[in-house]
Amino acid sequence: MPLNGDVQTFSLAAIVQMVHDERKTGILTVSTPRRRIGIYFREGNIIHVRGNTDKELKLGALLKANNLISEDRLEDMLAISKAMEKRLGTVLLEKEYIEFDKLVSIIHLQFKEVVSTTFSWDKKLVKLGKGEEADVHIGGLFTPKVAATISRRPTGYHLTPTGRAKVKVNDAQVGDSHRLNEFDTIEIGSAKLQFYYEG
Repeated sequence: MPLNGDVQTFSLAAIVQMVHDERKTGILTVSTPRRRIGIYFREGNIIHVRGNTDKELKLGALLKANNLISEDRLEDMLAISKAMEKRLGTVLLEKEYIEFDKLVSIIHLQFKEVVSTTFSWDKKLVKLGKGEEADVHIGGLFTPKVAATISRRPTGYHLTPTGRAKVKVNDAQVGDSHRLNEFDTIEIGSAKLQFYYEG
């Protein structure tokens, strides 16, 4: 049965996890007023991401940026891909120019880049907790409705615990407002999140 909703009703991460866990095959289409992307799954694994995204997010550019293909070979493979009406990744695998695991890791990177570009953080305050008002839902018997907030300020992003929730950043307990750095690990109860942003 098709699933419809928005990222406030359904967490995008939760949907991707569900598709993976249930080993589904199909296309997840995600739209914003300015962008539309398709995430292709085969037996629960992301195999392709496409949409009206910026050029640097395309698979070939990511392969080149990660030194997995030369400019000349990429141009040859793109020509073959177009002539055979096959996706670039399929052609690279068939020609044995890239290992399957490396291609999958680049596709996952492409997915991360596309999603972070498509859903830019336009809120000044994000709530973390298990209540309906939370933007990031965190389970747990003792998790408050709002356990912490992340606010965007001129000095960066700041995490502030609310109430009696035990909140840690990189294994250190946070009492007051704490300025976050990219890839910081946030712990609220048994939940762990990694902070990532496009700066």
